[in-house]
Amino acid sequence: MYSLSDGTAMYWKDGSVQRSWERGSPYDVKGNFAVFGNTAVNVKTGKSRSLLNANFNNRNFFDLSADGTVVYEFNTGIRRHLADDTATTYYPTAPEYPNNYNGPLTDGKNILYAAYTMSEGYPKWSLQVRGADGQVTPITLNPVLNEDYYKTDPRTSYQINNGWIAYKEYNKASERWTLKVRSPEGVTQLAYTAPKWWQLTGVPLTIKELGPDGTVAYAFKDTTYLYSAQAGKLLYTFKGPGELHYREHVFGGQGENPYRYGAWYRLDGGSLYAIRF
Repeated sequence: MYSLSDGTAMYWKDGSVQRSWERGSPYDVKGNFAVFGNTAVNVKTGKSRSLLNANFNNRNFFDLSADGTVVYEFNTGIRRHLADDTATTYYPTAPEYPNNYNGPLTDGKNILYAAYTMSEGYPKWSLQVRGADGQVTPITLNPVLNEDYYKTDPRTSYQINNGWIAYKEYNKASERWTLKVRSPEGVTQLAYTAPKWWQLTGVPLTIKELGPDGTVAYAFKDTTYLYSAQAGKLLYTFKGPGELHYREHVFGGQGENPYRYGAWYRLDGGSLYAIRF
């Protein structure tokens, strides 16, 4: 288990701190791995690897998975850097995608990203997923340039976890932004339709966190929602400040299916609320 304290990444095991990494404040920590600037570090072993052409100043421009995979923007493409220090770069395929890939996220197996796409004479952004087999699947094409990936964290517009994908999509017929959840098998369902807004950009619909079972926390203006894609229903909602977060512990089990225990909780100021369903 890892925590951040005074700019230090600490490795917790068997009831005590086993190792700390004195390299300044990490931009992200997952599993046994942390990212500092242009370096990925195995906090448990101390082994580091350099990320070519990467000089992150925050976590908006890369993503780290618990197995040590790092994905980030690389020139006009996306670079996947594995824990064994091997890397692959994917570039747009002309003429379908003549511009850049941006805002890559990963769950360790798949890469989810936005791509500048010219359609009907206008630059738009398409959301695509590249599977572990290399196959690219378009998810949606939205009518405006996606400003989220270079102004804010792209996770506010789309996220991926354990094959599940949550994403914002514009519905032309209703002229409203929606939130959808796509299963690992490719089945998509509508989770939320935002009230009609006065412009296409700046709509206050934000994805907060996507759980490994397709449960997604999101917010519209000052109201936060928790929706279960598997149950097909809203589980929890509250108005005002606070954030919903998911934490999971994986227990060793027989075969390739370990037992997973996860829970959502609400953090509001200095108070912690348990969420039960």
